[in-house]
Amino acid sequence: MTDNSSIARLLFLAGYIEQWGSGTLSMIAACKRDALPEPQFQEIGSDFVVTFTGSVLNALLERPELLNERQRGVIEYLKAHPPISTEEYGNIYGCTARTARRDLSALAEMGITAVKREGRLRRYVLNPSFRSLRTIADNPGQNPD
Repeated sequence: MTDNSSIARLLFLAGYIEQWGSGTLSMIAACKRDALPEPQFQEIGSDFVVTFTGSVLNALLERPELLNERQRGVIEYLKAHPPISTEEYGNIYGCTARTARRDLSALAEMGITAVKREGRLRRYVLNPSFRSLRTIADNPGQNPD
């Protein structure tokens, strides 16, 4: 009986596939580029299984109520503006500094924003994979707080 690695070697030598394993590196790079979790690779018996886990982006598209109205608004704001501080956020959205920190910290924990430190000041910038996102801001969800 022939195993998958023998078949793959023959296909490589015949020019039908690239070098063994190069596709996995491409998948990892694409996930990193788009701020997604890296895929999990397993060899189970004679099968090679690749598992892609759900991303924050998909979760938000399915359940926009995970973000409040201010958070959805700041995603749109950050598409066209430089990074935002908690003080600026509070001024724009009319909330306390504590609420601003909580909202922005939650976005950073979900990977929607990244924190840029400038001395003691924290600024939040939108991660690239959320720049083209339109539907979360278009769908107000059910949780305005």
